[in-house]
Amino acid sequence: MTLESDQPIHAEPEDANTAHEERDSQPEAPASRFELYIPPAAMHTYNASQNKNQRMERWKLGVEILTLAAVIYYACVARGQLSSMEKAYGEIQTQTGQIQQQTKLMRQQLVGSQAAVLTFQPLGFNSPHDLSLSISNDGHINALDVHIYVTATKESISGHVLDTPKHYSTVVPVVKAAAAWSGLWNLPWTFRQIGESGKWPVGWPGNETFEFKGTVVYDNGFGDIITVSLCQKWLPNFSIITINPLNRGKGSSGGGGF
Repeated sequence: MTLESDQPIHAEPEDANTAHEERDSQPEAPASRFELYIPPAAMHTYNASQNKNQRMERWKLGVEILTLAAVIYYACVARGQLSSMEKAYGEIQTQTGQIQQQTKLMRQQLVGSQAAVLTFQPLGFNSPHDLSLSISNDGHINALDVHIYVTATKESISGHVLDTPKHYSTVVPVVKAAAAWSGLWNLPWTFRQIGESGKWPVGWPGNETFEFKGTVVYDNGFGDIITVSLCQKWLPNFSIITINPLNRGKGSSGGGGF
């Protein structure tokens, strides 16, 4: 039999709660369980390796601690040694300074008592044109490398230069102790000298004089370079002879020279 109707036929959906209840009512699947089987020999090997690693770590730690202790000990010892060295160095410096001071004093005493000492002897003339210069060594050691310089100047009594100065020099290798050295220099000027009885010569002594400057540079035998200077002026020499009218005795007087 067929039912006819003008209304469409709709299918009713299932209730959602009913579907959930059906799913909840289904039994849960059992949880999966897995077991790992490790052979005893492998566990023993693993445990032995772990123990060995632990022993190695403890050994390394012990070595590091000992090394650190050794470094600290060495640093302390080195610091003590450095302090001792600094103290010893300070004492050596003090002793060295004292020795140097004593050596200096001894050298000064030795130089003062033994060194060569050159002195000028008074200048003189061997002839109207020759200037004589002598140097004596009053020390106990030879004077070495002696350089002698002389400058001669012709000038007026008032100090005006009348001619070009003349320069002379020489080198003497050695002037022995307690000995002397002498030298002559020929000068272009004539030195007037007179000896008169009675009246004074006309125009005497004139307006001319001579100045001589000398310098000696030498090694005193101890490596010290010493310089000695000389400056002398020459005035015309004169000599006057007098006769006593009572007893006819003679007398003389004079002046001039260096």
